[in-house]
Amino acid sequence: AHRDWTVLVEGYCDLRGTVEYNLALGQKRAKEVRDYYTRIGVPESSIGTISYGKEKPSCEEETDACWAKNRKAGTKVKLKVI
Repeated sequence: AHRDWTVLVEGYCDLRGTVEYNLALGQKRAKEVRDYYTRIGVPESSIGTISYGKEKPSCEEETDACWAKNRKAGTKVKLKVI
């Protein structure tokens, strides 16, 4: 219904693992969310993805609780400028 919106799905990881592994894992998380949005009717052409891997952690403590907070995908929505 909102064809004037663009969506950016951001994939994140915890601080463990190599840069390459975490970038790939972050991209996989973002792709899964993008695929979900397309299944519920958001046009794929309106959705972009990016992986930050472990580059933008929400939490930097070395605990299971902190690592869990960093394993996520976030969604940003903005109005297309015409």
